[in-house]
Amino acid sequence: MKHSPNACSSHSETKYFFKHFARNLAIGLTLTITFLLIGMIGYHFYEDGSWIDAYTNAAMTMSGVGALTMPISDGGKIFAGTYALLSGMCFLLVIGLIFSPIFNWIFHQVHIKEKE
Repeated sequence: MKHSPNACSSHSETKYFFKHFARNLAIGLTLTITFLLIGMIGYHFYEDGSWIDAYTNAAMTMSGVGALTMPISDGGKIFAGTYALLSGMCFLLVIGLIFSPIFNWIFHQVHIKEKE
């Protein structure tokens, strides 16, 4: 039986991939929850709505659909616009965090195959 020289490194690379992926997933989930809470607090206090309405508006804004109820106060409008911009940036950041280990692994696999 022939022993592959890459067998040991392949196992450690797989272990590193899952560790890196789990860490980035946890960071992404933490950022998402943090931004959702910021949105809930902002919608709740600027628009004097219920926590359920604040959650719905924050979640809908984060998903890119937009708030269900339009803000009435000037502060609420400024908050909603700023929150929408920052939520979009948060979304892009989280997607990059989650997919970076996957793309890194794919590029690494292509590089190994080119060397062989």
